[in-house]
Amino acid sequence: RRLPYLKREGIRLLAQPYASEQEAASAILKGLAEFYQQAYPDLYRAQAAAVQQATMELQQIYARNIFPEMRVDWRGYPNHIGHLNSEGCFRCHDGLHQSSDGKVITKDCNACHTILGQGPPEELLAT
Repeated sequence: RRLPYLKREGIRLLAQPYASEQEAASAILKGLAEFYQQAYPDLYRAQAAAVQQATMELQQIYARNIFPEMRVDWRGYPNHIGHLNSEGCFRCHDGLHQSSDGKVITKDCNACHTILGQGPPEELLAT
C-alpha cells in the first residue's frame, strides 16, 4: 500500500456530481492532492509521482464510466454484462426512442461499443 485510503478517496471523488468531464478531471486532481497534502504531507512529498499516477487513473476511470452530460454513471447502470440485472443500454437503445425529426436511436451495440468477443469463456480463449 503506497497510498493510504486511495480507494476510499477515489470513490469519494468519483461519486461527486460534476457538470462535465473537464470539471471532474480538475476536481479529482485538486481533491486527491489536497487529501494527501493535508493528511499525509511527508508521504505526499515522497510519493508525488504515485499521487499523480493515481490521479490520472481516477480521471480515466471517470472518463470511461461516467457521462455527466447524459446523467449516466455506474450507480444507474451497475452491471451491463449480459444486461441481466438492469436494462442498461436498452433503456434508451430499445428501437423505440426517437428524435423530433423521427430518427430512432439504434439498437446496434457496435454504434457505441467495440465488441472484442462474445460467447462462452471456453470459446474465447486466445489461439
